[in-house]
Amino acid sequence: MRDDIHKAAPLARAWKCAIKACTRDADWSTESRRHLTKSIAKTLRDELPAQCVRRWHEDLNAPQPSLFGINEIPESAVAHQPLARRTEEHLNRLVATGHRGDSVLRDAVHCAIAERLESEHREAVSYLLQHDGTAQLRYRLRQAVASVDIHQQTNSIVTAGRPAPTPAKPVLDLDADLRGGL
Repeated sequence: MRDDIHKAAPLARAWKCAIKACTRDADWSTESRRHLTKSIAKTLRDELPAQCVRRWHEDLNAPQPSLFGINEIPESAVAHQPLARRTEEHLNRLVATGHRGDSVLRDAVHCAIAERLESEHREAVSYLLQHDGTAQLRYRLRQAVASVDIHQQTNSIVTAGRPAPTPAKPVLDLDADLRGGL
């Protein structure tokens, strides 16, 4: 097995690091798997910016403009990111069927993350099959992908994208000026 098999891979940096860690027996420890999972999770969070999730959250929780509600989510500016594009597609599919609210956003993000992980894994395995990737290497890569907690990633992305709660306004006391104070 070659040590430099990861360098020419047409994948994101986190996935190249994953292949590199999987190729070296000395690097394949519990700590490296944890680091690998964190780098893949960071790549996922980077592909779905918080402002995009915040906008979807506002669109889904806005009052219905008509009896029929909204039929689709407006296209976002970051739709060039694969994860954002897939999330938007899932959102539009769910909204078209009449669903609204936070659960729709959570379901769409969850499905998009699962599909993105599987897609990147298939691409990495395809590359490895063409370039001398052993069964052990593919197995280790599968373990790394399986160790990514999709539910936890979904929660962190959706919660990071929620708008900040507005501070409570002070209660106005209309009789305060009559009592001589605020």
